[in-house]
Amino acid sequence: MTIIRTTLVCLLFAGSVFGQANSQPATPLPNSPVQELPNAADKSATSPDTPVITVQGVCDKQSAAADCKTVITRAEWEKLISALQPNMPKSAQKQLAARYVQAVILANKAHEMALDKGPVYEEQMYLARLQLLARMAGEQIQKDASKVSDADIENYYRQHSGEFKTISYDKIHVPKQKQGTTPSSATGPDAEKKR
Repeated sequence: MTIIRTTLVCLLFAGSVFGQANSQPATPLPNSPVQELPNAADKSATSPDTPVITVQGVCDKQSAAADCKTVITRAEWEKLISALQPNMPKSAQKQLAARYVQAVILANKAHEMALDKGPVYEEQMYLARLQLLARMAGEQIQKDASKVSDADIENYYRQHSGEFKTISYDKIHVPKQKQGTTPSSATGPDAEKKR
């Protein structure tokens, strides 16, 4: 089940990136079992153990029960939202919920088809994990860099002043095009007329 959840989180990250890049909002499928999520003011009335998403026909544990279903509680959903994008608007949360339900169903089908086994799956999981860790490291470095004070920068400069060099110059030339390439208008029949 851990493999399915890991795959699901990777799908959600990819889906959220795709959803942000797409200019048109995603709409749930007509038969999608997604209902309105509680308002922020209603959080106190809804306990953390209250189910907010239920996917019928997909077992969250390996069982042969007749009432097989996957249940996501409010606490689990808020944890997922916090990991993806804190303060996500409710409209985006509803779209994500629809994609989440679709991902749960497809991930379960992939598991039944044994697509979560083998070298192709392992390689894609390795790459997805690598991209996720690289993004998280970049975000953490940015957060840490924003906490550096002007005094820390000044102290670092004083301690490492021998490593900095001063240069002077009269002119800097910046070419209009990459060296080794020709402008597109310099070739073809129009170039002959200009000569």
